[in-house]
Amino acid sequence: MLLQHRRIQKEVRDYRDRLEELIAERTAQLADEIEVRKQAHEAVKAERERLRHALDLQETERRLIAYEIHDGLAQQLAGASMQIQALRAMVGNASSETSRAFDTVQRLLEDSLREARGLINGLRPPSLDEYGVEAAIEELISRKGLGQEVQIEFQCELGCGRMAAALENAVFRIVQEGINNARRHSRSDWIRVALSARNGCVRIEIQDRGIGFDPSTVNEGRFGLQGIRERARLFGGQAVVESGPGKGARILVTLPVTPASGG
Repeated sequence: MLLQHRRIQKEVRDYRDRLEELIAERTAQLADEIEVRKQAHEAVKAERERLRHALDLQETERRLIAYEIHDGLAQQLAGASMQIQALRAMVGNASSETSRAFDTVQRLLEDSLREARGLINGLRPPSLDEYGVEAAIEELISRKGLGQEVQIEFQCELGCGRMAAALENAVFRIVQEGINNARRHSRSDWIRVALSARNGCVRIEIQDRGIGFDPSTVNEGRFGLQGIRERARLFGGQAVVESGPGKGARILVTLPVTPASGG
């Protein structure tokens, strides 16, 4: 009986020792897995920050080029247009041929100035920095020629004040690319853009009622959609594309709200 009791005690000790070894091994494995996941998370975070920094640099370059065009070429064209008008007034009753020449030069200067301003707005709309993303999108939609080709409805219910500059820029670029994508591919005569803020996120919806497409077949074809998804991912958000042949398209983007820094 005593021998049997000792044997049972030994088996219990052996089982306990083995169990402790297994627990120690599993604990070490879990620690390794946690470390690997932590390193992977840090690597993804670092890559995301690197790409966001690259976007910031790109936007800075866009802003500088826009300012250079505004302060250089656009001002020179505006000045030349004023000089032509003054010269025409000095000439007085000019011949019809001279008047036509003045008209031609004036029209060319005005067209060039309009194109220069279009370049400025395309690179970096001044209203984005001065008044925020809502004003910049309104300006984008009301730009001459855009509203004549397609009806664009814009609803904005952000109600969260100014956001961080990088986030406002991301929202603007996503809307800009979404509108461009719909105009190029959807054949729709109507586009709806809606912005709202809820649960700490800004929500962007871009919808058309065009020919539609299969979202699974355009990952490598429509760079605009790729850009929208990538921007959303870089800001910790997500982009969902809903469409089907003959069903129009709907792009829904959610981004965590980052308030503007005080100052």
